[in-house]
Order: sequence, then C-alpha cells, then structure tokens
Amino acid sequence: MKREGLLADDIRRGPHAFVLDLGSGRSPLLDHLEPDRYVGLDLGAADLERARGRHARQGYEFIEGDFLELPLERWRGADVVTTSAVFHHLSDDEVVSLAGRLEEEVEPSRMVFTDGVTVGPLRGLMTSLDAGEPSRPRESLYDLLRPRFEVAETWTYVVPFRTFRYFGFELRPRS
Repeated sequence: MKREGLLADDIRRGPHAFVLDLGSGRSPLLDHLEPDRYVGLDLGAADLERARGRHARQGYEFIEGDFLELPLERWRGADVVTTSAVFHHLSDDEVVSLAGRLEEEVEPSRMVFTDGVTVGPLRGLMTSLDAGEPSRPRESLYDLLRPRFEVAETWTYVVPFRTFRYFGFELRPRS
C-alpha cells in the first residue's frame, strides 16, 4: 500500500468530514477518501489544475498559495489537517512555526502527517533529485515537535526500490 492509502487510514480513524491538506499537489489523498469538505493548498498551479480535473465537486477547493505565508484562520475547525512528505522541504524553524500556527489558527480536531527520509545505496542520488532535503531523521523531526506536542507514530513504509522510508504520525497538543 502506498503512503496516501496509509495516511487515509490514519485520517479515517477519527473525524474527517473536513480535511485541510497542505502541500496537496495533485491531491492523491482523494483517491482514498471522500470527505464532505476538502481544501487542497499548494504552490503548484499545474498540480492543482490536475487535482481539480480529477476531483472537483461541491465542497472541494484547490487553492494556489504558500501555507507558510497565508493566514490559516479561514479553515478554522477543520476535522483534520494533513501534509504528506512536506516537512523535509521546510527548515527546523518552519516546521515548528507551522505546527504551532495550525494549532492556534486552525484549531483542528486532529493533525495527521507523513514525511520521509532517503535510504539505501541510492540515498545521495534520491536526495539530489528531490526538491527538498529528505534526510532529516524522523527522531530529529519528532524532537522539534515534542516541546509542544505529543508525537504518536502510526506506521512506516519503505518504497519497493528501498530508496525512501515514509512514516505517518499524529500530533496532539500537550496539556
């Protein structure tokens, strides 16, 4: 099963009528879920247009924009906020800031994410081909988030050619 299916399983485990998908790209998550309301937010106009073409329906929005810059309050109360393989594109400060802004501005019921690291003998090549630097170890990512959130890992998945290890996790605000 691909990471989008594993992520969809995580999302299904709780309320998910309204999904806010940051860095949505072509919205592959919608191949596995049919929420009542969906907002896909991404920088790639071509990917968003393709997502619109495949998944357009009432209650679905595909918005071009930078979630690091845009105010997020307009999506306050989302059942779940998600990203898939986005955090490795962000600096440590951006990861911490984004998670905090999501908690404060969106106040979602849940925050469910995936990210990944390059692995295996082709690690250097795969890292250079990716638009980010998929080499932050997952424990380093979790350590960035732990001062403010409890981190619960839900799954790991190594792609068939053993070049990427993806992992799913959920953040819960600390009391």
